[in-house]
Amino acid sequence: MPNRNALLQDIRTKTSPIVVVIDIDAFKVMNDIYGIEVGNEILKSFAQVLSEYAKEIDAQLYRVGADEFVFLMEKEFDNRCREKIEALSERITMQKIVLNKYDIEIYIDATMGVGCDEKALEKAEMALNMAQEERKRFVIYKDYKNIRKNYIDYLYFTKLVRDVIKQKGVVPFFQKIVGEDGNYYEALMRIENKGAIITPDKFLDTAKKAKLYPGLSKIMIERCLQIAKEENQTIRINLSYQDFEIPYQMEFLIERLNFYAVGKNIIFEITESEAIKDFQRIVEFIQLVKKYKVQIAIDDFGSGYSNFENILQLHPQYLKIDGSLIKEITTKKEAAYIVETIVDFTNKLSIVPIAEYVSSEEIYKKCQDLHIKKFQGFYFGRPTKRFE
Repeated sequence: MPNRNALLQDIRTKTSPIVVVIDIDAFKVMNDIYGIEVGNEILKSFAQVLSEYAKEIDAQLYRVGADEFVFLMEKEFDNRCREKIEALSERITMQKIVLNKYDIEIYIDATMGVGCDEKALEKAEMALNMAQEERKRFVIYKDYKNIRKNYIDYLYFTKLVRDVIKQKGVVPFFQKIVGEDGNYYEALMRIENKGAIITPDKFLDTAKKAKLYPGLSKIMIERCLQIAKEENQTIRINLSYQDFEIPYQMEFLIERLNFYAVGKNIIFEITESEAIKDFQRIVEFIQLVKKYKVQIAIDDFGSGYSNFENILQLHPQYLKIDGSLIKEITTKKEAAYIVETIVDFTNKLSIVPIAEYVSSEEIYKKCQDLHIKKFQGFYFGRPTKRFE
């Protein structure tokens, strides 16, 4: 089949090119399970399906990667084109491949990105990336106004985060948590660029996608442990699942706990809303750090993934009720009922509940009525570089 170079040459000859990039889902897994020889046969069978459809829609077909194919058409993009793309998506959804020689019957699926006009291939590849991120069968570039901006932002923040890691430019900000027994602080990650402070909503997702998060986390953990020792201050440090998933990350964390010897001043806050692949790994980590007198808090409880059974296994000292519930506690009875249930559950297990996103006196008083005794939010103070 014609390759990527042929595709690039042919695109230049088109006045109104339409490019459809098609990527087989989980093809590496098929190769790993069945072997390369069977993988090649799967590619041939799938290419035959695409070849037949290419004739129907008067398109040229190319193979541009190991498991990536491209349709090239020349026409103005209209509703008829959209219908053809939808029909193609239907045809290749759960496509059955039968390999009698190997006694294998397998269903494969694919994701598509569509671009047209100027830079059609570049746009199609951006659309494919978005479709894969959002788990859609296909995305048409022109349907999304911000794809190019998002792509540029991704490249910009990837470079920025790399530079920050090299320069150790992670800056912890601290937001106090108030209670009857005094105040302590949650450390919140910020990065500094040319004197400007950048908040996580701008860079953290990009850092995780680009596999740069561990580098940021190491610097953040080191700074927080150092400050906890110098200031003799109790600090809550947020940990992502990626901090448990990577063995060397956990080893670094334990080694630093040993070095600074401030376990009694540290509370590790684990985000309960993250999809956790290996829950036992977290259980083992918690058992290990508790030997250093570290305490455990669960963050964002009450959000989509919350699981009471998880809490029973983790045995945390604190449980932070998700801000989406606290923000609506005075306006929606359902939110108040859920918070009341969580508080009752924690009290019976001797776990301290904490209300986050407390932004007004009204919310604060409602939380008190529900027997919550620790609070965090703008009503008590915004994150700052120094302890207040």
